[in-house]
Amino acid sequence: MSEALRGRTPSEETKRVLSERCSGWHHCEEARQKMSASITLAMSDPERRRRISKSVRAYWASHEYSSEAKRKISEASRRSWQRPEYAKRISEANLLLWKDPEYAGKMAKACNRRPNESERQLRSVLGRHFPGEWKYTGDGTFWIEGRNPDFVNVNGRKQVIEMFGTYWHDPDLFPRGLTEEALTAHYGHCGFDCLVIWECDIWDEENVVARVQALLREEL
Repeated sequence: MSEALRGRTPSEETKRVLSERCSGWHHCEEARQKMSASITLAMSDPERRRRISKSVRAYWASHEYSSEAKRKISEASRRSWQRPEYAKRISEANLLLWKDPEYAGKMAKACNRRPNESERQLRSVLGRHFPGEWKYTGDGTFWIEGRNPDFVNVNGRKQVIEMFGTYWHDPDLFPRGLTEEALTAHYGHCGFDCLVIWECDIWDEENVVARVQALLREEL
C-alpha cells in the first residue's frame, strides 16, 4: 500500500475529510499525563536534551520549505502560543531546564550576559551607598531555582535585587511576560526577599537608596 501510494497527491476532498476526522481525535487524560511525564523526564536529562536537540537541528537542516509552508508553520505556532495552557506548559518546561546549573551556565555564556548601562548605574549606586553589601550576579553566576537575580546580598541576608527593563517588561507589549508579583513570589517561595527596581527609576538615586535601605531594614 505504501509503495502504491508513494508519489500520489491526495485530492482536496480527501484532505478535507482527513482533516475533519483527525480534528476530533483527543487523548484521554491518563494518556496526556503519561506523555507529559515522559517529556518532562526526557528534558530533565542533559544527555537526552543533547540528543533531541541534535536530531531536531539535523531534521530542519535536511528539509527545505516553501514560503507558503513557512507562513503556515508560523501561523500555527502563533495560534499555539495564544492558548494559555500551551504557554503555561512551555514556561514550566523552560523553567525546569534553567534549574539545571549546567544548562543555565551554558546559556548564560552563549548569550554573553553582562551588565548593561542601566545595570552598571544601579551597581554604581549600590557600591557608593552600600559598599560590600551587594554583588552583581546577572551574568549567570548565581541562580535560585531557575532564576538569575541581577544582584544578591553577600552579607548573609537572603535578599536579591532585580532590575526590570522598561521595554522587555512592558505588559502591553508582552502581556504574558514575567510580572513583579510573580518574580517576588518565586523568590519568596525559595526564602528570598526581592526588590524590583524599574529601569526608568534607577537614575533617581535618592529613591533607589531609600528603597534598598527599606529592604535591608526588613531583616533587622
